[in-house]
Amino acid sequence: MTGLRSRIFATLVAVVALAVPGSAQWVCQQLSLRPGWNAVFLQVQPVDNACEAVFAGMPVESVWAWNRRYSPVRYLQDAEALSADQADWLTYFPAGSGAAAATDLFAVHGGRSYLVKLGGTQEVPWELSGRPVVRAPEWVPDSFNLVGLPVDAVAPPAVDAFFAPSASHRDHRLHRLSAAGTWEPVSNPGATPLPAAEAVWVYCTTPSDYEAPLSLRFGQGGGLDFGRKLTETTLVLCNHATAAKTVTLRPGPSESPPDDASPFLAGPVPLSRYRIDEEQIGWAALADAVTLTVPAAGELPVRLAVRRADMVPFVPPAGATTRSGVVYAGILEVSDGEGVAYRLPVSSEGLVSYSKAPDGSLEAEDPRVGLWVGSVSVDYVSDPARQTPEPDPPAGQPYAANIPEGGEFQLRLILHVDEALQARLVQQVTLMFQVGEYGPDPVNDGLRVVTQPGRHVLITDDALLGQYSGAALRDGQEVGRRISTAAYAFPYDPESGSRPSTQDLSGAFPEAPSVEFPAELGCSFTLDHDDPVNPFKHRYHPDHDNLDARFENPKAEAFDIQRTITLRFSDTDPEHPENPPTWWDTEVGGWYEETVHGIHKADITVKGTFRLERVSHVAALNGGAKR
Repeated sequence: MTGLRSRIFATLVAVVALAVPGSAQWVCQQLSLRPGWNAVFLQVQPVDNACEAVFAGMPVESVWAWNRRYSPVRYLQDAEALSADQADWLTYFPAGSGAAAATDLFAVHGGRSYLVKLGGTQEVPWELSGRPVVRAPEWVPDSFNLVGLPVDAVAPPAVDAFFAPSASHRDHRLHRLSAAGTWEPVSNPGATPLPAAEAVWVYCTTPSDYEAPLSLRFGQGGGLDFGRKLTETTLVLCNHATAAKTVTLRPGPSESPPDDASPFLAGPVPLSRYRIDEEQIGWAALADAVTLTVPAAGELPVRLAVRRADMVPFVPPAGATTRSGVVYAGILEVSDGEGVAYRLPVSSEGLVSYSKAPDGSLEAEDPRVGLWVGSVSVDYVSDPARQTPEPDPPAGQPYAANIPEGGEFQLRLILHVDEALQARLVQQVTLMFQVGEYGPDPVNDGLRVVTQPGRHVLITDDALLGQYSGAALRDGQEVGRRISTAAYAFPYDPESGSRPSTQDLSGAFPEAPSVEFPAELGCSFTLDHDDPVNPFKHRYHPDHDNLDARFENPKAEAFDIQRTITLRFSDTDPEHPENPPTWWDTEVGGWYEETVHGIHKADITVKGTFRLERVSHVAALNGGAKR
């Protein structure tokens, strides 16, 4: 597997990895087990979900998990009549018990229901720390189903009110487990609260995907998992009732990691919500509870975004190792005030990503490193005929336009920042791919393994392009992805016969919000009178070809052009003062100013705003990044 095939395989692996919750948000589900039989619904995924760990130190005699998914159940069997040889059940017996050899249930999972038989004579508190799980029941039609439901433990709904929107459950045939192990029907569903965190048998008459009067739809990962690159996601509130619902979103903190194997908890996840109402159109911080109205039998999409620039910087403890990583985490509680409640996990990496160094310590990736591409919006060009230049406007206000009809115009801007935090202005760059290397497997002779993984590279020297493979497909061929700008060109070098593609910038690329603004980057370069792109030079005009009247000897007829460019970064978006969530995460910007000397006897000043978006994390140009 080489070339493009290996990259496709790596991409598929990455997609699968994204679909698996790799981060952690912790809550503690508190249960109380009574002597005898208990029907429990686990709302969290335990950190260590092995049965021996989950039930350690408890007088548990057996644990049972329903294992029938396709054929219907018409009659209920009391728990005391269960036997370990029934194929419809998976069973756990503690080590040392007489039936331990019959164990075929080895782990428990959040969002599932279990029967637990407890020995002794006293109630036992049971605390489960883990990631909250939101999972819809998998209904088998014309059958009883052993399920747990998203019920508000403080104010649970009546059974008939909970199932009223679903025609598949309106006969309210529901059974609860007694301590004696018998299943008892609920005789008065209109007045009986639906139990929270308890497994019950519910009859479903027809195929159904019903979960509750209020259900949620969200992206992959089992929650709001932003990772490092995702900024925005959508949470859809689905109202299945015949009347509008008032739904409350309440952000809350994650509990502390339950063990040393869990990721470091760096802090909460600051969220924003996109509002469209009479008061505001745009992003607003979601710091406190907010109420939303979901129409009857309708849906309400809620756009949510993470504000990484507002995260509390993480300081690794002395001698810290990566453990399972570093994560910002929280919980978003969603409730309808009518007995339905969810706890949705929220997680994100911060501006700084951490990886494991060879010595096992935490190695940070600077959030500024990589390729930034954007544009300059020019809204002021000085008029050299004026005796007095126009004054600068107040901070945050656009310059008074002095541009020909047609208004402001755009210039493409490209920057690269390396690991030493040296920023460079880039004229053109091509995204390519360096194929990985294979070598003998040190463990198994005759097998080959990847010794150097493939990686993307950024190439500014066209002479190096032949050493790499393309990073995209065009008409079935592997090609590079080229990014360039015609807004500037750097001085031509006649000795090498080439023109450099980069220009070092002075100053430091800032990292908000740890510096005072405005911070600056700048550079100055000169196109001499004979440079091919000097705007005065014209090969076919005798007065501007830099040759004498006989077109034989060099003669300076054009002027040297000097350009001085300054980028002043801003902690607020010049175009959107409320700051989108991406500001100082994947987007940066501020004020652009350029002075052009040589075109006129007076300098020309160009001003405007600029925005840059980080499009690559590659830390070095021309293949020099770490492998």
